[in-house]
Amino acid sequence: MNSHWSIYLNEEEKKIYQQILSWEESPGRGFENFRSFTGPLNDYIRNISPEIQSQVLIIVRSALKSLRDYSHYTIYPSSILEKISLKGNRRLESIGEIKNVSITSLDKAATECISFNRSIAAAEGGFTGMMGFQGLLLDLPFLYGVMFRIIEEVSLCYGYRTDTPEERFHMLTTLETSHITDRQGRDDAFLRLASLQLSIRGSVSVSQRTISAALMSISERLGALILRRRLALILKIAGGVTGGFFNYLMAQHVADNAFNIYRKRFLNDRVEERRAENA
Repeated sequence: MNSHWSIYLNEEEKKIYQQILSWEESPGRGFENFRSFTGPLNDYIRNISPEIQSQVLIIVRSALKSLRDYSHYTIYPSSILEKISLKGNRRLESIGEIKNVSITSLDKAATECISFNRSIAAAEGGFTGMMGFQGLLLDLPFLYGVMFRIIEEVSLCYGYRTDTPEERFHMLTTLETSHITDRQGRDDAFLRLASLQLSIRGSVSVSQRTISAALMSISERLGALILRRRLALILKIAGGVTGGFFNYLMAQHVADNAFNIYRKRFLNDRVEERRAENA
């Protein structure tokens, strides 16, 4: 953050912002665990037929499209508001009021949402992991459903509604960022997110064509980066323990990304609001 921005944040907010910047430079243990767990499986990936990989990609693309279009109907903003009200000791009636809540209270609410969904992902992965490839076909839509739900609930915790095309696109991009394991790729993804956030702040709409193209591209990358490795795990280590651990690790990694991406966005928007008030 530029030094002239810091005057618009209190000491606690400055501390959190620096934590986020440090996370961007070194994503931490979750990122390293994720990379080390999925990285050494290339030999097993070669054993997976193109037909199976194609089938999995179709499932992922379909799941993402459904989640993009319909998942917000399964999220209840009132439950998020109740969590934040309890953490912040003040009654909130609308999502718009969240912008006036301390970020420490929002962090607590987001952490609670993440913890619940992460446990659900692990339990379901343990069950389907015992079913081999057929279990994977059942697991993928559910796993991506949980990951999208994590992002959606975190978004609401920081005051961003999830029912507009622009915010849906932002969530897809956040999900994509969570699947990138190389430094340059992550840096590029953060730049795309920052550009998108500026467009949303300036009320610039995102075309359906752009969103559809991004969905296709993200689906391809997800398949290349993660899904073949998930299949490889079935060939290497069959069983529910592996499936549960993979889902837990994947959900935690997505949660770490969403948590830091949205809290940084919240603080950036808070700075802009305070600058405008003092202009």
